[in-house]
Amino acid sequence: MLKTLGRVAAALATAAAATALIPAGAAQASTCSTKYCGGVVTNKLKHGVYVTNCWPSTNLTAYTGSVIKCGDNGNKAATWNSGAYHSYFYLTTGDTTANYKYYYDTDGFRVEPGCTVTYNDGFGNYTVSARGYSTPVWFKLAGKTHATLNVEVC
Repeated sequence: MLKTLGRVAAALATAAAATALIPAGAAQASTCSTKYCGGVVTNKLKHGVYVTNCWPSTNLTAYTGSVIKCGDNGNKAATWNSGAYHSYFYLTTGDTTANYKYYYDTDGFRVEPGCTVTYNDGFGNYTVSARGYSTPVWFKLAGKTHATLNVEVC
């Protein structure tokens, strides 16, 4: 019995050591399959807003450009699609990304040039700004932030 336990322990130690030598792969963007499991945008603005379920492979919290590039898709431009990953779409007034399976983990939203948007995440109000920009600015949601977009000033 002790010999068997010794062999099992030795095998586990060898496997652990071998695994430690394997380099980690590149980080992958997360997706999830249940409502509210990731970032969510609820749109209470007077018009629609663009949202994305991907983010460039950088640590930036803002991205400038009309179409966002997806780091988890080789930094290629996202496609316009409410029913796919690596995408963005126009979320209408009164709607939430929690209603769209592929957006259960929303990564950001877009603010038009010259505008500011104020949102609430359940803990406080925050204002993001695209003032002084000639192109739209995408703003990243942190983790499981549930952002309710309330006010836009242009």
